[in-house]
Amino acid sequence: MDGADCYGLVYLVLSHRGCAVPVHGGEYSLDVAETSSLLADGIKADCWRRVEIEKPFDVAVFKRGAFPADHVGIVVRPRTMLHTQSGDVAHLENYRTRKWERRLVGFYRHEALS
Repeated sequence: MDGADCYGLVYLVLSHRGCAVPVHGGEYSLDVAETSSLLADGIKADCWRRVEIEKPFDVAVFKRGAFPADHVGIVVRPRTMLHTQSGDVAHLENYRTRKWERRLVGFYRHEALS
């Protein structure tokens, strides 16, 4: 494995904080369809709560392509997320820019962090 995709990064960060985050087949790196499926299932799961006002360690969910939810980042502070994209390293980025805000599906908080 070369590294983690966006969902793998969420898994690693939140697992370290004591959250039970599902992982597909024991892998940290998934294809887009698998990631979208896990995100869609996870959003519906009882362990996630949609929140209107984000705080650190909430998950920002985005729609970038044909899938309803296919990208995630970890909120570090308001307006800033830690995320990674294909072929890139994990980095901080403002999710309130036009690039990201129009794709924002919502923020979700794991029950272990409530």
